[in-house]
Amino acid sequence: MSDDTPESPPEEPDADSGQRVWDPRQVMRDRAAATRKQRDDSIAQLRESMDEEILDEFGINLDGIEP
Repeated sequence: MSDDTPESPPEEPDADSGQRVWDPRQVMRDRAAATRKQRDDSIAQLRESMDEEILDEFGINLDGIEP
């Protein structure tokens, strides 16, 4: 499995100290958003590749995991 983790957090110099700082909460939100988008895209691809009859036959219900 490949590592699809978004790039490292942007490092912007702090105006006061000159050190690089980043907001870990924002990084996690960005990574979660990227993961949700990837999941939604995968579900959309699955829906396109399988017709409703096949989904019903195997008992696959994608409605519960779509946004």
